[in-house]
Amino acid sequence: MRKIILNTNFKGLQTEIYKSGSDVNVTWICPYAISTGLFDGFKAAKPWIIDILTPEYVSDQIIYSIETNADRVFLPKILSVVYALNAMMPRAVGLPLLKWGGVLDCMNNVSILLTLMPIVFYSF
Repeated sequence: MRKIILNTNFKGLQTEIYKSGSDVNVTWICPYAISTGLFDGFKAAKPWIIDILTPEYVSDQIIYSIETNADRVFLPKILSVVYALNAMMPRAVGLPLLKWGGVLDCMNNVSILLTLMPIVFYSF
């Protein structure tokens, strides 16, 4: 649900900036897991397709994306294909593919999430 909200805010911000005639550009960066302490416990189910990213790679891609005024950037770039295919597929096809790829369970053991889980679910 959070991604839907972010996507809506991103599109709304782009629209408002365009309407105002501003020269400001907005780039939405969508990285896969990055090998930092934040993702300790992350497991790439199919690392031969998509593996955990290095901070250096991500920072280089972010700088390049800002310099070229990119709209939306998926890291690694193969995720842009996955995103497009997922949008076109019926859920009955997309969900089993996400399960096969390990996407549905890759964050199960991420230590920061396990630490924050009681806060997320019990704070109002």
